[in-house]
Amino acid sequence: MSLNDPHADRRQFGRRHTHVTGRIKLAGRAALTCIIRNISDGGAMLVFDRPECLPFGFLLTIEGEDKTYGCEIRHHFGERVGVAFVDISVIHGAGAAPGGSELASWSKPKAPGRSGR
Repeated sequence: MSLNDPHADRRQFGRRHTHVTGRIKLAGRAALTCIIRNISDGGAMLVFDRPECLPFGFLLTIEGEDKTYGCEIRHHFGERVGVAFVDISVIHGAGAAPGGSELASWSKPKAPGRSGR
């Protein structure tokens, strides 16, 4: 495949296929369970039973590991969410759901005819 091929795999790190359970802990919500379908040094593909509303950044723990990963969403399609691993310190609220005005802007319905300004 050439560098211009849109279907080329552009991952920086090689991935390993897995089928392990992961847990995402969000403030004010029950922990979400997912299956980690593949993982690399740089990220993972998470699969949920149904599409989930996730914040951009969150913390992920993997069953059988004593480690927590900071994650940022890179892409999603239905039940599949691709994440990049990031330093835990950059995750808003250290794994909590988005706070303050960020959460309010996601959860409040907008009035018809009004802009979000």
